[in-house]
Amino acid sequence: MSSRRCAVIGHPIAHSLSPAMHRAAYRGLGLDWSFDAVDVASDGLADFMAGLDESWRGLAVTMPHKQELAGLGEPDELVRLLGVANTWVRTTSGPVVRNTDAPGVCDVLRQAGVHQVSSVTVLGAGATARSVLAGATRLGVRSATIVSRSRVRSQQTLALASALGVTAHWQPLDEPLAPADLLVSTLPRQAFDEGEHCPPDFDGGEHRSPGSDEEEHRSPGTPLRASRAVTCAPVVFDVVYDPWPPVLLDLARQENKVCIDGLDLLAAQGRRQVEIMTGQHVAMTTMRQAARTELARRLTRRSEERC
Repeated sequence: MSSRRCAVIGHPIAHSLSPAMHRAAYRGLGLDWSFDAVDVASDGLADFMAGLDESWRGLAVTMPHKQELAGLGEPDELVRLLGVANTWVRTTSGPVVRNTDAPGVCDVLRQAGVHQVSSVTVLGAGATARSVLAGATRLGVRSATIVSRSRVRSQQTLALASALGVTAHWQPLDEPLAPADLLVSTLPRQAFDEGEHCPPDFDGGEHRSPGSDEEEHRSPGTPLRASRAVTCAPVVFDVVYDPWPPVLLDLARQENKVCIDGLDLLAAQGRRQVEIMTGQHVAMTTMRQAARTELARRLTRRSEERC
């Protein structure tokens, strides 16, 4: 197959692990394709897309462009439902837009041995939380608790739950969590108050998870106690992968919970992107290992810079 160009776009974008993952996938498939990271300002998506020539095959798209991207190609039912897309692909009949986050959630849960979920508690209420909710319903979720700082900001997620046939209610971060089958956090690390529970490499503020719902920690309020949160469910899923390790999973492992991390989700949704763009199957382990290796390299570099 001839050389094609692909990229991940967003703002900011330097943190992205997608180039490492996609390049590893291309090497494994024997494809002479390129994959770069391109910083596209929040108001620059339309101009960027207009400048793509025929050498461009596909784009992985992250914040703040997911909502706008949904209108820049032929959507499927999932994109129409969620109103956001993270994948753009040029086809012979025109560009298509897809959302691989929601099916990626389902993929990683099944990979962890979780095949049936009746109830879920989701920490955060942004676009990532909605993808989580849509993915979890494929495993049978009928009830959901949306935990966030603002009921008003949660309305879109609560409306999605209703459209999915899920009974959902909202509660603030500082209330105790009721038991559920699955706990999913889309919150950045700063949203948790763990004091002495934080691992020694915690740098107090930096997080680079493109999947986290950052808006949930910007308003003042009582931080959520991660040590209490992990007790509410036997399966704990934290979408944040940087800084590493995720504080929620660090505590969940001590409680012998089934743990799923953000690298799992990153690799799962990335694998689906590669398959949509290339038409070929790639192992999720290939992409996760590439992401883990790159993340470890960055953590080592940060540690050296602090010394």
